[in-house]
Amino acid sequence: MRITRAFKTSGVATRIGRKGAMQAGDTICRLTIAVLLGASMTACSLGSAGIPSSPEKVTVPEISFTIPAPERWTMDNGIEVYYYHNDELPQVRGVMYFPGGSLSDYSGITGLASAVGDQMREGATTEVAPDDLDRRLDSLAASIETDFGREYGTAGFFSLTEDFDEVFGLYADVIQRPGFDVSRLELWKKLVANSIVRRKDSPDKMAGMAFAEQIYGKGSPFARSVDADSLALITPDRMRQFHRRFVRPDGAKLAISGALSRKQIEAALEKHFGSWPEGHYVRPSLPKVDYTPQAGIYVLERDFDQATVLIGHQGPARHTPDQYDISIYNRVFGHGGFGSTLFKEIRSRLGLAYSVYGGISSGVVRGVFQMSMGTRATQAEKAIKKAIELSAETKSELPDEKSFNDAKSAVQRSFVFRFASPDYIARRAVILKLLGYAEDYDQTYLANIEKVSREDVLAVGKKRIRPEDFVVVVVGRVSAEQLANAFAGTADVYRLDFDTVPRVVGRVLPTQK
Repeated sequence: MRITRAFKTSGVATRIGRKGAMQAGDTICRLTIAVLLGASMTACSLGSAGIPSSPEKVTVPEISFTIPAPERWTMDNGIEVYYYHNDELPQVRGVMYFPGGSLSDYSGITGLASAVGDQMREGATTEVAPDDLDRRLDSLAASIETDFGREYGTAGFFSLTEDFDEVFGLYADVIQRPGFDVSRLELWKKLVANSIVRRKDSPDKMAGMAFAEQIYGKGSPFARSVDADSLALITPDRMRQFHRRFVRPDGAKLAISGALSRKQIEAALEKHFGSWPEGHYVRPSLPKVDYTPQAGIYVLERDFDQATVLIGHQGPARHTPDQYDISIYNRVFGHGGFGSTLFKEIRSRLGLAYSVYGGISSGVVRGVFQMSMGTRATQAEKAIKKAIELSAETKSELPDEKSFNDAKSAVQRSFVFRFASPDYIARRAVILKLLGYAEDYDQTYLANIEKVSREDVLAVGKKRIRPEDFVVVVVGRVSAEQLANAFAGTADVYRLDFDTVPRVVGRVLPTQK
């Protein structure tokens, strides 16, 4: 089967709330058509041979896929533009990316990057009030959204082609001249303060915060969460300082797609961004991770019948020679849904968990190997032991041939469907450049996945999985003393407390001899 271009679809994009992606239906249509066409082609290929007697006898055609590429150019002030022309619908979408985020913010104010990311849009501009901006965008069925994460910030927009110049002008003002409205900021702070108080009602939130602290260290940029003290330090002036450091044209990358010509896009960029001056601050480097986790089981006893369990240790950085081997390892072990080892053994065969997932996630500095489970509190001990056992087996046993082949096929085919959306094609090129991937990463991806062998997957287990270093976090109606007895001699057990942040109370000693 040769896929040479994105599948066409029709319809009108609908604005799905302020935070909506607005292309969900479009993407679903594309994927549905692709699946139907694939099924039709497979059926036709059977010819007189008829339908195979079993799924194992279905011939899977080789994937041949040409990566679509956007046009690229750089403006005089440093903005890199990635444009993918698509005239299927009368609309234009774009996202501008800014290097740097909370990991590069050394202000000492946790949550400042998040505040800037939210309030660039919510606080409107120095010329347009927030309510006026809301009303104007709503009347145009357009949107402008901003955000700042750990590694980069984003500012996106959507408009119909007939409204592009007006929306793009508002978009440029939001980026270059944010108003950081005081009343909108106070509302945001109240909402965040309320979410801080509600953390103790969410087992997933408590488990995630405790796990991050034990993996990366308390106070680490990879683990810290906003609290009442840091929230009080967030002011419009400090937000403007952050904005000047990180929101600037030099280093910025714009992914844009739609029904306008390149000439029209270039004219709009020059009109609205051409006079934007380069920044004068040196962007800070990423923080180091030099923390050594304390292996053990950390129990937060709470009155939840369901237990939330996280198990893992630090993992590799993003760009490693075995990154393709890790992709297949993950699919076989815990990313493959119903077909993964964790799901088949822990959920389907033993019934120890209603949800289970796991694998290696590479990170910008350090990543993580993590297994996540939701189980009955009474089954937590058995589920933990089985998950550890299964992860240890990946260090000594080759994956079975069927699971391996299915995983490789799934990874290759899921890669193809990434390019179903025209705006994703432009954004994909930007993300790869922003995160330091090789120029030919996508062009060589399928070939590199094809090279992965069962022995390579076993090598990942041997090199990357360290059960002796596991940090286990358990939240629910689970006795710390019971776990201390069950894991006596193999793992230390610690009791946690949680108000708005996790805290280690102390070690729990086994009581049985």
